[in-house]
Amino acid sequence: MTLTLQDSKPEEKLLRLFAAIKVPFEVSNRLNNAAGLIFNNRSIIKIIPAENIHLTIKFLGNIEVDNIGSIENALNTAARKTSKFSFNIKENIGAFPSFTCAKIIFAYVGAGYNNIKNLFDLVEGNLEKIGIGKESNKYKGHITLARAKEGIDIGDYPYNNALIELKNINCSTLTLFESVLGKTGPKYSIRKEFEFK
Repeated sequence: MTLTLQDSKPEEKLLRLFAAIKVPFEVSNRLNNAAGLIFNNRSIIKIIPAENIHLTIKFLGNIEVDNIGSIENALNTAARKTSKFSFNIKENIGAFPSFTCAKIIFAYVGAGYNNIKNLFDLVEGNLEKIGIGKESNKYKGHITLARAKEGIDIGDYPYNNALIELKNINCSTLTLFESVLGKTGPKYSIRKEFEFK
């Protein structure tokens, strides 16, 4: 069976989904506070709310409701092949598409990255079997902290000591999220969680 992402389908039959690793609230709250200290020009920079901070494994896009069961099976299979692990978040920040024209500002994953990359590979492989294509770009595990309406130069925002390394963040589940876009930003809700072995 092949899954298709068809924007022409009636909107009520599509759900915007992504697979991610949840971040404990005490960690996401510290990241949110740090981003707020660094990027205080809120007219052009939107800080990600603490409750929305996560580590994306795979963005799925608009999915037909009838196909969600197959996706859940694929994610569950990947989770059952993954052992529980921990990871660190580095104290330095990065940006897409570049440091001097940043639109997405993020925190890097440090120790534990290989476990996250292995999980991504499992998820990609399982989803490809049901017709969801692989990412065109190389996977870069990161946690988004803020978004800029227009490209900004990170060098204009000194971040020394604002973001500290966060260590030994335990990870035991893969989560399927639904994202509903609204005027004030996206709202995320958990559709299902898949326990690691």
